[in-house]
Amino acid sequence: MFKKFAKGVLFGTTVGGIVATLMAPKSGKAMRQSIVDEAVGSKDTVVTWTQDIRNVKGHSEVVKAELPKLKEVQTETADLIEDFKFQAEPRVKEIQNQVSTIKGRISTLQDKLK
Repeated sequence: MFKKFAKGVLFGTTVGGIVATLMAPKSGKAMRQSIVDEAVGSKDTVVTWTQDIRNVKGHSEVVKAELPKLKEVQTETADLIEDFKFQAEPRVKEIQNQVSTIKGRISTLQDKLK
């Protein structure tokens, strides 16, 4: 797929460069230099894209290799969160009961102060 794309880019750039060159009023020497510049620019673009695609492929392989570890960490984290919730829930209820008791005592004290 990439080879077809690269050929298309190279072809399109070449045709575009030729058409632009033929349409531009330049001398023969300037025209030849313009064609060379377009060809070099097209080649550099294709080389850069090829390197970028290779880099992406390399990074995707690293991600694929690390994916099982990530899934394991995700599972461990979910287990730790559930364990924390299980341990914290009774404590939260006890704190809520104590807060209610304190609010009741404050209300009683306020009534006595009136």
